[in-house]
Amino acid sequence: MNDTTPDALANERIRHEMVSSLDYQIGLLADTIQQAVIEGSVDHEEAAQLRERLRGVESLAETRDVWDQLAEDSDLLE
Repeated sequence: MNDTTPDALANERIRHEMVSSLDYQIGLLADTIQQAVIEGSVDHEEAAQLRERLRGVESLAETRDVWDQLAEDSDLLE
C-alpha cells in the first residue's frame, strides 16, 4: 500500500527532484568532459578517468568533486 499522506508525498517529490538534479548534473558533466576533449584541454586518458569516476557518482556532493577535478585538469571552466 502506498503512503499518500502529505508528508510522504512531499518526501517523494523531494526524492524525485534530487534524482532529477543528479541526472542533470551527471549529463552536464559528461557533456563538459566531451567539450574539454574537443577543445584539447583534457586528453583522452584524463577524460576516461573522469568518465569512470562519473559512473560511480551517487550524490550531488560527489558531482561537486568531479566538477572540481575537471576544473583542475582543464582550463575549460576558467
